[in-house]
Amino acid sequence: MNALSGEGKTNQIAIPAHNMVINAINSKNEALFDETSMRFIKIAVSLSQEKDLKKLMNLITNEAMQLTSSARGTLYLVDRERNKLIFYVTNQLSFNEITIPLTPESIAGYVGVTGETLVLDDVYELAEELPYKFNKSFDERTGFRTKSMLVVPLSSHKNEIIGILQLINKEVDNGEIIGYNRTDLELINAVGSLAAVSIENALLYKEIENLFDAFVRYSATAIDERDPCTGGHSRRVVLYSIGLAAALGTFSQAQIKEIKYASWLHDIGKIGVREAVLSKENKLTNTQLEVVKCRLSMICEMMQKDAYTQALQIMSNKSPGCEDNLVIQSLKDNVNKFKAEVEADYNYIVQINVPGFMTDEKIRRLESIHNKKYINSQGQSFDFLSQFEYENLMVIRGNLTNYERMEIESHVTKTYEILKHIPFTRELKNVPEFAGKHHEKLDGTGYPNQILAANIPVQVRIITIADIYDALTAQDRPYKKAMPAEVALKILKEEAAAGKLDKDLLDLFIAEEVYKLSDDPTALGE
Repeated sequence: MNALSGEGKTNQIAIPAHNMVINAINSKNEALFDETSMRFIKIAVSLSQEKDLKKLMNLITNEAMQLTSSARGTLYLVDRERNKLIFYVTNQLSFNEITIPLTPESIAGYVGVTGETLVLDDVYELAEELPYKFNKSFDERTGFRTKSMLVVPLSSHKNEIIGILQLINKEVDNGEIIGYNRTDLELINAVGSLAAVSIENALLYKEIENLFDAFVRYSATAIDERDPCTGGHSRRVVLYSIGLAAALGTFSQAQIKEIKYASWLHDIGKIGVREAVLSKENKLTNTQLEVVKCRLSMICEMMQKDAYTQALQIMSNKSPGCEDNLVIQSLKDNVNKFKAEVEADYNYIVQINVPGFMTDEKIRRLESIHNKKYINSQGQSFDFLSQFEYENLMVIRGNLTNYERMEIESHVTKTYEILKHIPFTRELKNVPEFAGKHHEKLDGTGYPNQILAANIPVQVRIITIADIYDALTAQDRPYKKAMPAEVALKILKEEAAAGKLDKDLLDLFIAEEVYKLSDDPTALGE
């Protein structure tokens, strides 16, 4: 036990960070003061600039180790909800999370629970009566010999312990391991004050980012699920977009994040599009088609009733002649013929009601049905088709009328109008523009503003390719079959050759097989 801890008792030693500076000023070695002060300034600047929590923890640990000449160091985060201490181990370019129980049985756990500072000269010689023990398993596995330790709690502005800084084996020039001294404790208390503020800010930044990220994801998911056929569309567009952006290799992490959010939100304007239009399967809905069927049945019944009325008038004669019988038979034949023609017309309407291409022959047949009227015996006129029904059935390709197509296309304008009122941070300020231009084409044939290539950022071109590819390959929808990847890529190549899409980006999309990313459910870290 180090003398700093008292007589056989471990106490928390609270030394304000500014005392370190005062002590240094009073020191005879002014050069050391200058060197230490400059190092603290550099540390403070570094800590204030780093927002990534894991990188920040690594930075704090490394700086503390250098200041105290420590061989090892670990920074734990206190997770009171899970009652755990968390630390991260660097594995190549990633961080693996490791947890240990937040209990007083371990050295770090004791500091986390009690808030006391521990200065230990040799952890193998701890007194039996102490509540905490040293776990020798790491030393036994690695052959490392842990000896001296300095373990300091890091407290937030609310006096809550948010982290534990553990330093191991203070080394002198000849490699000898010695115990930590008062100067080390003052230095680490000073670093700890800076570290606690930085960690608290990073945690808060992460919480806000997680909140915003969840809001964006679930907003996009809610929009997708208004139409069950497009479920998962936004997520896949995000996958393709950030995959292509990463493959390009020219964007910073902040720029990729901007692309990610623009991709998630690119269709949020669909909230302003009627659900009947979004989920329209055929040219006429089942209900509308049933109305046509009922109308045509009613017309048949009226025609039959009028024919029977004529027949009854003829039969009311006392002695109908042979000529009258022929007229009655003709009336019956006309009724049957009329019913057969109406049934054929209805079957044809059902046939062309599904999305497809209307040839000239089909158009002429539909026009002939639309021109049909039945005038009953009272002189009332009944159209076979209403103007609304005719206009919907007359759609040349697909299932949307011009008005409905305009309503669908308006979602891009609505997207921009919604997003421009959201106070995005500076690093996300372009999200409204990127999301609002994803249907523009390089040759000016896109919508809503028919802008040309010079005004279409690379980020938008990336999202456009991702959006079109997913629209072509998404699972079967009522109005189209899912396309195989090779067919969809062929169409994209034709669009690029026509100057509508960015050819270089599309080539990269294919060469790096970005289009296969949707097969990986963990690609977004979900």
